[in-house]
Amino acid sequence: METAGFTRYELGIPPNFEPIHRSDYIQPDGLGVPHREDGTDSFQQYENGGISAGHSMHFLVASHLVGQGEKADRVLRAMLGRQQGDGFQNGVQNLANKGIDWTTWNGKPCGYEGYLADVYYFLLAVLLREKSARERYYRPLFAA
Repeated sequence: METAGFTRYELGIPPNFEPIHRSDYIQPDGLGVPHREDGTDSFQQYENGGISAGHSMHFLVASHLVGQGEKADRVLRAMLGRQQGDGFQNGVQNLANKGIDWTTWNGKPCGYEGYLADVYYFLLAVLLREKSARERYYRPLFAA
């Protein structure tokens, strides 16, 4: 994150820190799909490095698993602060680049729904900070 220059933890964590190449997309066009092969023309837009808070839950839990709980908690506290203020949704938009269900790294809207219920998935990380809760939640993955 630091190498990529990402610092806006209150927005959540982007799913990728480098542009996705055009050849990696199945759809010929759509929200966030780049026109340049290197993907830089739409980087930080929608699913090409944009941020949806719900996707941050995996980063938060994984950070605890690898002993970086302090880093995860710093991000989580920042996200909770945003949730207490503007939050992660701005009503039903149904217009490209109007919904804050996805944002750019500087916080500008780049979603289209406005209200996307899974942005609240990051709140599960509050519970999953605890090892016993993680073991119970992920138990089906480790069952013999």
